[in-house]
Amino acid sequence: MVDGFEWNNWLPIKVNIFGWRVTLNRLPTRNNLARRSVSIPCLNCPLCGEASESVEHLFTSCFVAASLWHMVSVWCKIRTIVAFEVKDLMHVHRYGSLNAVKRKLIQTIILLSCWCLWKAKNDLLFSNKQVSIPKILEEVKAREDEREFSYEKASGKGPEEWGKIHKEWSTCNNGKMQSPIDLSNYRVDVVHKPKKLLRNYKPCNAILINRGHDVEVQWEGHAGSIEINGTIYSLKQAHWHSPSEHTINSKRYSLELHMVHKSIDPTSKHQIAVIGVLYKLGKPNPFLSKLGRNITSLVKQDNEHRHPGVIDPREIRMSCRRYYNYIGSLTVPPCTEGVIWTISKKVRTVSLEQVQLLREAVHDHAAKNSRPLQPDHKRDIQLISP
Repeated sequence: MVDGFEWNNWLPIKVNIFGWRVTLNRLPTRNNLARRSVSIPCLNCPLCGEASESVEHLFTSCFVAASLWHMVSVWCKIRTIVAFEVKDLMHVHRYGSLNAVKRKLIQTIILLSCWCLWKAKNDLLFSNKQVSIPKILEEVKAREDEREFSYEKASGKGPEEWGKIHKEWSTCNNGKMQSPIDLSNYRVDVVHKPKKLLRNYKPCNAILINRGHDVEVQWEGHAGSIEINGTIYSLKQAHWHSPSEHTINSKRYSLELHMVHKSIDPTSKHQIAVIGVLYKLGKPNPFLSKLGRNITSLVKQDNEHRHPGVIDPREIRMSCRRYYNYIGSLTVPPCTEGVIWTISKKVRTVSLEQVQLLREAVHDHAAKNSRPLQPDHKRDIQLISP
């Protein structure tokens, strides 16, 4: 507890500091700026225009805030949040018959909602982006999903607890086709007649995003696709885990890249296909070198996203001549199963500095962001080797 603010270790430092400033009425609202003799043409709240923009008004009585709290209450299945003061808002999680985990979850959502509401207001002022309450809630949900789980065992929300956090995540604990797994020689079937794995990537505009537990390249348009057994999967994003999640003959590598694809056919049996590339320490990776300046910006400026422009996925340079193939799952909640995994057998190199940069950019203070190995449950695992 700091100056009446309850610190939340599920959230990054910047969100906690923001919540603390909200509690102490230290945000640069129009009201507060006017008190500091800053010339403000209009003191009215930019969201509703009905009252002076104070911290109390912005987060409690503004109709945009009130609507947001109603939607949050419905989503969280709690009594409608009614706050007359900021203090009421910051203490919502303390009331009612909630267990400790649910209380912390509610506090997390309240703080994230305040953060996203403030961000939406600034986007309106400085970028003329219209405010949409459903979109604010969507952003809160996206951030909450990332902050709600951890890779640290002692955190109370580590990998062994993922399936207990949400009923929708129960597959993380009781699924029978989970990833990652060990790709062991004695478990794989060597296939000398290769399956068709056709790649057709192309340059496309992309965004570099800090998702809370990893750094992601998200392509904004059509960056190409792969074809697996006649089904086309469109490339959506790529992200990194360190150390590697998959192991080969029990050997864990320094880094693993996942290229995530989505089927263009909504009726196909397998909707998601992921290509994995493993890296050992050595020469710098050229693809990461090109992104280095933008990733550094995520570290130094604590930005959440960057716009590096066009990124060519062909520069990832994975080799799919020899690769492992099996059916698994997403390695983060909700741990959805039925994912086609293709793991390149060729191990690339990455520098220690590049691995460290990816971890520093995330700001989650965790030593790693890789899920522990999961039982293979005697699944079919193939090594395609022409």
